[in-house]
Amino acid sequence: MAPVIRHLLLAASIGGLIGLAVSTWLHRAAQPLAGYADAVAAAEPSVVNIYSSKVVRARANPICELPRYRQLCDAAKISRSRLQNSWGSGVIVRSDGYLLTNAHVIAGADEILLAFFNGQTASATIIGIDAETDLALIRAATKDLRPIKVGSSDNARVGDIVLAIGNPFGIGQTVSMGIISAKGRFGLSEPLRRLPAN
Repeated sequence: MAPVIRHLLLAASIGGLIGLAVSTWLHRAAQPLAGYADAVAAAEPSVVNIYSSKVVRARANPICELPRYRQLCDAAKISRSRLQNSWGSGVIVRSDGYLLTNAHVIAGADEILLAFFNGQTASATIIGIDAETDLALIRAATKDLRPIKVGSSDNARVGDIVLAIGNPFGIGQTVSMGIISAKGRFGLSEPLRRLPAN
């Protein structure tokens, strides 16, 4: 075979392979990207935005504690209490209104308001709080809710991708992604022990 023909065949073969690679890439690029929208759509109706408020006693102005200034402070109606708001999210665990949330979101709350995925709102009462694990159980003043499908942490592995649906800064449901970085940790709230000196 003549060298010229050999070079032409080699160039044609390389050109064909490059064309095939570009064609495959274009075909894949035209496919819609796989995302997590289906997982979010399955969980979103069971996630609830929580708004709580409580009246907290403000530190009094030290000058108002002095006997000669008490009347002046009372006349000026200097408030010794203020309204403190908190927000977060919770998840419906039973259709009859039980939700799981963080204890710090509702601790000491005088009023708890829930905003559901479908736009419905309801008040809630505290059933129980475990401050050590920062978990709380509350009950909505409504029924026929859609509970979350609960999985098993035994099936989760370090490195698995996980999604979190929450209500940061009270702006509504937001989805974020991360990975499971560890399993089976406990005693994180215990103070660090000092190592003995050598």
